[in-house]
Amino acid sequence: AARAARAAASRSSADARWWRERVPDLPAGPALPVRDDAERAGNVPRSRRLHHRIGEEELRLLEAAARARGLTVAAVLATAFAEVVAAWSADGRFLLNLPVLDRGDEEGLELLVGEFSTSILLDVDLREERPFREDAARIQQGVREAVAHAGYGGVDVLRDLARRDGGSPVLAPVVYTSAIGLGELYDASIRRALGEPVWIISQGPQVWLDAQVTELEGGLLLNWDVRVDILEASAMEAAFAAYRTLVDGLVHERPGAWDRPALAVPAPEDVRA
Repeated sequence: AARAARAAASRSSADARWWRERVPDLPAGPALPVRDDAERAGNVPRSRRLHHRIGEEELRLLEAAARARGLTVAAVLATAFAEVVAAWSADGRFLLNLPVLDRGDEEGLELLVGEFSTSILLDVDLREERPFREDAARIQQGVREAVAHAGYGGVDVLRDLARRDGGSPVLAPVVYTSAIGLGELYDASIRRALGEPVWIISQGPQVWLDAQVTELEGGLLLNWDVRVDILEASAMEAAFAAYRTLVDGLVHERPGAWDRPALAVPAPEDVRA
């Protein structure tokens, strides 16, 4: 009841007004390459995980490079993801779905175990050519503003967008989760109690691409969980390879990496949406 009351209050809050002022101009989710048979009835949901490790020393290098430019590692990696998505999307402006913690402070919550989160939407606009570092600064500020108005959640905004579009559902099927600063998901105490993880996947309704950045053994683990029954698997594998290359260039400050303009990530025309 307390959470329901909090949700009702959010719909008439300053956060709601902030988002509703932006609804008329907000885009939809990314238009990624979709399989020809994606809408076939009876398709069984299938996900494939793609992953990449950033080691402890590499993370130190990335932290130093980001800090020298007034950026956080979280913002840098979110921008790398956004630029790759933009390169494979039919449009350089789109919404990303960002989960955020929302445990609340209602009485008795400390006795419950589970994921307490909501989502916010991030308006990403990479249609203009700017250096990567400038895009990262814009995305960093955009995330901060969206989090500051998280009292009106992403689901509420999507409903407003559907009303704007005459009742047609508006999806934000690309999810990006940054768990930097939250500790390791499976630290030593968890592994001692439950054993080593042998298979992990993140799936959700109306989610086509679920990307996560988590802490692991002093470094970071970058995952993409791809719905290969919806998205073209070969296109997403090529996109992930470009993501790895972009991140590696940022880590090692390769020539031009931080000054590369948006949409300069190589994306073969035959795998674009």
